[in-house]
Amino acid sequence: MMGSGQLACASCHGTDGRGGVHRMGMNQVMDAKDIRWSALQGEFDPEKFRLAVVKGQDPDGTQLKSDMPR
Repeated sequence: MMGSGQLACASCHGTDGRGGVHRMGMNQVMDAKDIRWSALQGEFDPEKFRLAVVKGQDPDGTQLKSDMPR
């Protein structure tokens, strides 16, 4: 996925999908969303989740932050 194949979903969202705050280089902070289905099911359906991962599109149609790989 991101970083020429060096990062996968679990790199930011964690192996359990809970997400959290990560400190990146150059004092950059990223807050990865909780992507467990129990946290997403109120705003995402399977198709909206696919669009978030593939196109970086939020359920309302806006673009996700640029640190979310497409």
